[in-house]
Amino acid sequence: MTVKKPEGDLKLEQANMILGFNYETDETVTMQMETLAVAGVHIPAQSMSVSASKIRISGMLRLKQTAPIHDGVAGGILNTYNKDFFDQLEYLSADSLINEYVSTRNESTHYDFTKSVQYAASDDLLSNSI
Repeated sequence: MTVKKPEGDLKLEQANMILGFNYETDETVTMQMETLAVAGVHIPAQSMSVSASKIRISGMLRLKQTAPIHDGVAGGILNTYNKDFFDQLEYLSADSLINEYVSTRNESTHYDFTKSVQYAASDDLLSNSI
């Protein structure tokens, strides 16, 4: 995904990404759900003399559950959370969406990721997008 900066000389300090995925399990419990990967990338202040030209994240979605899963163990598909989570952005802020996702769901995912940031001088054409 490429995002064009509103101004070419904008010095990005933070990038927050919320990505939606269809997540399925098919072993002990057969489950289908819409899940999120949330990644925040902070760009160090000492790099403000150049502009971030590329941010790359790579990682693994890991199933997270707060309590044992009882429904779906005896057969059938557990699909309690198989709905488009981003539909809620019509009436929730992104912060509220993430808070609800983390605090109200028994099954969710955690995104374990690594990041890299590439930089370009402000007169470089690459510095106009991320």
